[in-house]
Amino acid sequence: LHPGFGGKCLLLKAANIEFTHVSLPQNLKEAKAELRSQGVELIDTAAMGKALATTKDYGVEDVLFFERPYMVVFNSEANNGHEKWMVRWDCCFEQSKKGGSEVLDAFRSMYDGGAGMVEQFIPDALKTVQTLWSCAPGGADRFHSNKRDVDAEAARHASDFGRWQTNQHDLPGQRSAMYWLAPMVAHSCYPNVEWEDPDVDGRVSLRCIRPIHKGDLLGVNYMQKEFLQLPVGPRKAILKAKRFFDCMCFRCQTESEG
Repeated sequence: LHPGFGGKCLLLKAANIEFTHVSLPQNLKEAKAELRSQGVELIDTAAMGKALATTKDYGVEDVLFFERPYMVVFNSEANNGHEKWMVRWDCCFEQSKKGGSEVLDAFRSMYDGGAGMVEQFIPDALKTVQTLWSCAPGGADRFHSNKRDVDAEAARHASDFGRWQTNQHDLPGQRSAMYWLAPMVAHSCYPNVEWEDPDVDGRVSLRCIRPIHKGDLLGVNYMQKEFLQLPVGPRKAILKAKRFFDCMCFRCQTESEG
């Protein structure tokens, strides 16, 4: 029943329904409970900031934890790909309207990839601001005459876009998902865990691929498998160019010293 149709039933064909975004606060609560109940903890490290470490031993093939996404967006290619950034903005805006949103707080607490990552999204952010302002009376003129406010708002959006780009995981059906625990697993060029492919609901599991001892940092390969066959120099260069960080994993430090 749709209130805009006087209580009449509104019939829709499934083929005409377009998914854009969804927030799933219950999955966020589950992830936080999973962290408390499993043998992992969030710690501060000198080289990598906050990262997940184990509080017990794990063997090969052991599952450390499961997680489902708390935000999912559709990657539309409409308007030369700009629509997907509008969808990401709208997803955050819907949460901001609720005030004190746990989902938005969790999202905003995530790393935005740093200055290099954010800077590359300034053009998309400016286009987003222009689109939003043009919907209001006189907004188009304000966009061209109020550079300081435009730049400030674009910087905020670019930071959010950086958070998506840095932390999102791709799902089937042109969707991207945001997880709470998954981004806390650091990159490693000598990984001890790997993510299994998500199921239809986006549920993923983190599985042990080499013996892990109590206190070890969890490390997963952020790149393709072939990436791990490269020497340390090219690996570090690729990560710096594509992920905007200097790899400080044990393998890179050892090979660099060697």
